[in-house]
Amino acid sequence: MFETALRADAKRRIRQIGRADLVAGIPAYRNAKTIAALVQQVAMGLAAHYPDLRTVLVVADGGSTDDTVAAASAPPMPDTVKRIVTGYHGVTGRGSAVRAIFQIATALEADACIILDGDLKGMPPRWVRALADPVLSGDYEYLTPYYTYPRTESGPTDLIAYPLLRALLGRDVRQPTADVFGVSGELAGHFADKDVWETEVARAGVGVWMTAVAIQEGRRIGQVALGTRKHESREPSTTTDQAFSQMVGTLFRMAYIFRKTWLAFPEVQPVPVVGEAPLEPPMQGILTHEYLGERFRQASKRHRRLWQVALTAEHADEIRDVLNQPVEGFRFPDDLWARCVYDFIVVYNKGEADPDRVVESLIPLCCARQLAFLQETQGMSVEDTERVVARQAEAFIRQRPYFRERWEIYVPWAASPGAASARGS
Repeated sequence: MFETALRADAKRRIRQIGRADLVAGIPAYRNAKTIAALVQQVAMGLAAHYPDLRTVLVVADGGSTDDTVAAASAPPMPDTVKRIVTGYHGVTGRGSAVRAIFQIATALEADACIILDGDLKGMPPRWVRALADPVLSGDYEYLTPYYTYPRTESGPTDLIAYPLLRALLGRDVRQPTADVFGVSGELAGHFADKDVWETEVARAGVGVWMTAVAIQEGRRIGQVALGTRKHESREPSTTTDQAFSQMVGTLFRMAYIFRKTWLAFPEVQPVPVVGEAPLEPPMQGILTHEYLGERFRQASKRHRRLWQVALTAEHADEIRDVLNQPVEGFRFPDDLWARCVYDFIVVYNKGEADPDRVVESLIPLCCARQLAFLQETQGMSVEDTERVVARQAEAFIRQRPYFRERWEIYVPWAASPGAASARGS
């Protein structure tokens, strides 16, 4: 086992508790507004649905400077539910918190572990059972959520993570970023022991990494119907960009690690959805059309040189035409977006510049594609919006031959015109 993320206080509490059947974990960081209510809801779900099981609620905090720890420790626990509130060693980030929870579940010899994101607001206690039952029964080893959430905040998942992972590995997992999920005790220990916790996996990349590994290893995967996700909205910031870069960078790295799979063009297989819950219209998010439009226009000058190297000449010309459109009626074709993402994956893995800069330069283009998505789906039902997302996913499938060709014939940065100026931009 690799070095533990657990602190001494967590180890003492583990010894006091001894064993558990089910662990419910909450990765937390500056969640003082929501954590107390979430702890109460999770504890209620554990007590109501599993009164005869040994259940433990774990809050793994990433060094919050607000009252998150105190708030998580305040709500009284039902007699059947034990609580551990602790920090962890290692890189600060959601992935490190998840790993600490996995290590606690492993030390307690738990049969199942579920994770609820610390930003959740108004989580129904039934989510606890929905996530835990299919794992406790032995039917599934890994469960991802199947829900709706604000369209203005779903771009990185709907337009990159979902269609890309589906095209690369051939499994139709609708929410592969997995910020709410269930996992078997064995798989929790397996994930915790992987030698990846000094990488972006320790931060926001953990969800797509777990999903990719579970698919590639042939684990029993399902999706659990949860309805609509409500969470604490935060203003856009550099933190949002960092989370994008960490998630997308992890996904791009998975393209290299699992290249033998996608080079064979795997047929897409469905992933079963467990349970039923209505897909309600999602709440309004915080990113406006104006913000997205301003974002890609401001960044275009900063990243233009890098785009010229990352994109083919044809795609660079098409992107220039796209970005010159007015916000009203803005369009960004599905197939062009798929090919651009594939261009960036190739450069990320085979170029000579800093991969982090490559992913960062994709952010404004993602804002542009997200703006087009919002324009197209404005006023649509959930079902019709899902059809637009599915259409984008099929574009990634159609463009796989282009991706393979680009991957195989790519000329490294050093031999490309303008490479030196792009590296210095």
